[in-house]
Amino acid sequence: MHFLSMDRPHLTSTFALLTLLTSLNAAGCGTTPTRVPPLSARVGQALDDGWSIDLSREGYEGWSVYAPEGPCVVVTARTTSAHAEATRPRRSFACYDPLSGEPRWSYEHPVSEGFTWERVLFTPERLIYVRPDLAFGVSLSSGKLIWELDDQIGREFQRSAALFDDLLILDLAHEVLVVLDANQGTWVRGVSLGGGQLQVVLPGPAGPLAVMTRVAELFEEGETHLLEGFNVLGPGGEQPAPPRAEPNPLWSVEISDGDHKLHVVGDTLVGFLGEGHLHVLDPSDGETLHDLDLEQKFRLVAGGVGKAPASAPATSTTPLTPTQILQNARRPDPPELGNLKNGRLELQGAPRWILTQGPRQGIAMTLVEVNAYDPRTLERRWRATLPWSATSRQQTRRSELDALFLANPQQAALLDAATGQVLWSDDLNAEDGPWLGIDTNGAALYTLHQEDTVVRLRARPLSHRAGDHP
Repeated sequence: MHFLSMDRPHLTSTFALLTLLTSLNAAGCGTTPTRVPPLSARVGQALDDGWSIDLSREGYEGWSVYAPEGPCVVVTARTTSAHAEATRPRRSFACYDPLSGEPRWSYEHPVSEGFTWERVLFTPERLIYVRPDLAFGVSLSSGKLIWELDDQIGREFQRSAALFDDLLILDLAHEVLVVLDANQGTWVRGVSLGGGQLQVVLPGPAGPLAVMTRVAELFEEGETHLLEGFNVLGPGGEQPAPPRAEPNPLWSVEISDGDHKLHVVGDTLVGFLGEGHLHVLDPSDGETLHDLDLEQKFRLVAGGVGKAPASAPATSTTPLTPTQILQNARRPDPPELGNLKNGRLELQGAPRWILTQGPRQGIAMTLVEVNAYDPRTLERRWRATLPWSATSRQQTRRSELDALFLANPQQAALLDAATGQVLWSDDLNAEDGPWLGIDTNGAALYTLHQEDTVVRLRARPLSHRAGDHP
């Protein structure tokens, strides 16, 4: 194990200028900038000096790092196919102290090959691993296995999984919704979906509200789909054995045949429920708030939705001076929303807003512009401009920090979720090469890099805390 002292790069004048411009863009020019709590006020003990640990990568692949609230930075990997020929494949987990890098525990669990998805979830007490044929919980403090999905609960394949507070909600292949205590793995409730499939779980008036899709009618030319919302908790289904509780929908609406991928954004549901149509729904009654035909190149304008001129560019492609950046920050019509030229729609990672991000040119360098829209009004709430060479490929909402974490292979940043103000932004060490995994808990940035025969876990302090400056 090696402990390294991390150099803290200095702010260049260009970076300082762009940080100032970003704060002005986020707060809105011509108004008094909103004062937001600095990053240092949102975390406990911060990392003073960096550290790194070399981990043997022989026989392992699929590396990831997680920095949840609590006593661990968790590194996970799976055994390679060649390594698994002699033994059953395994998924490995290791916990390291977030501040010192000291190893605390490691745990390995046998797994099967050939499944398409897996999820690593966290409660304050547990690491939870879910895949189609398996689910188990491990203590974050000791690394011991606390529970595993067993025959009493059922070994049917899981189609999806959701974590709501301390409840683990599994959508099983035989159309049963299973609700477990995420910390103990004990049965809470079972609900028959009656041909439905879980889409999302979100806060409701009586606890978690589940939204599912199901086929209502079949026709020669197609089928009719329903979107239904129901309370996850309620009477019935308290025992693992049948009968299951019925979902008793609070509302049911007919939808077009789309990909049915919904996301919880603020207090709305957002997703593509028709060919090229982005729908914004009210989860209290399923009513459509907005129906955006993105194939028709709609864009957001103040107070509503209007069709963009055919010649309107999604983003500026000419170099901009600092004055022009400030002028553009005052323009009343935001850029287009959607998967358009030079732009990308983001529905994951920022539950409060609909986000778009795309490149633009300014001050002889590439910039990335992030726009946040209120899902109910479709009005732009903030815009942040980052001095980045590429848009982010990782986007995570850190609710405990009230911040949005963005990262691409060369840069990373934390933005205030409410205003878009940059709390921290920095270039990553180019000598490390592309990261295999990246995450932050607000106290430090944790990355995984491959170097020859090792994978290096590196922790670096978060410097350049823009919110700390007067």
